[in-house]
Amino acid sequence: MFISISTTPYVMETKELGSLVRVSGKIGEFRERRQITIRELAIEEDVNFETQRWVEIIQLKLKFYDVPFVYPKGLVEEFFPTHDIDSNVIKEERKPATVASGELSEATFRRSMKEYIERKRFTSFHYGDIRAADELVKIARQVLLQQHQCTDPAPTQVSSLFSRGIKKLVKDGLLYVKDADADVYEVIHHEVNLGREVLHLIQHETRKHQENVHESTIITKIRSIKAFQNVPREVLLDSLKRLVDSGDLFQPENREYKLV
Repeated sequence: MFISISTTPYVMETKELGSLVRVSGKIGEFRERRQITIRELAIEEDVNFETQRWVEIIQLKLKFYDVPFVYPKGLVEEFFPTHDIDSNVIKEERKPATVASGELSEATFRRSMKEYIERKRFTSFHYGDIRAADELVKIARQVLLQQHQCTDPAPTQVSSLFSRGIKKLVKDGLLYVKDADADVYEVIHHEVNLGREVLHLIQHETRKHQENVHESTIITKIRSIKAFQNVPREVLLDSLKRLVDSGDLFQPENREYKLV
């Protein structure tokens, strides 16, 4: 049995299964999962290489990996003048960018995400655009600092918090997964798509039945559309009110609507 390894776009080199090889690469992250990207793979002819490498790894662990990292005091004072310094250990400030420390929670972070999306007037966005927003990253780090009492949240922890926040906004009907493969989300909002869809539905139902359309019918049929299946009742009622206020709809009876 053989494993094929592509070394160039035009040359295919084969390695026999069980061969001793040297591999170089790096640890990365894709879609919030750890992965190893291999840059080079070559046959190792020296049969002692594996044993020597194990000895080297053990020495690295004893001399470096297990030894706490200590910032040189002069370096800390030069580059981190706003941090408290105690025995060469940086104590990171806990004050968040936009919220009080007592209010820090995942719900706070989701609210900050929602406000950011509204302020930027997004109609749709890529997950990466939100994940890279500095003000949201700062709040996310502060939430994690309070949750886990750590000094430096890992990027994977920050990404997980963003992912949970996005999923909850989808579940709450404020976002819709427009393209799962590309991580693209559509904002559910009266001015973006909801108002237009409600108006179109009432127009269709009025022409079909030649009568007013009841509020319950509107809510049921709007929620039958995949993009709007999680939209809260109060959001739909607000959209109806806006359409009445704008003169697009008329409310002849309580909880019934028709086109103007």
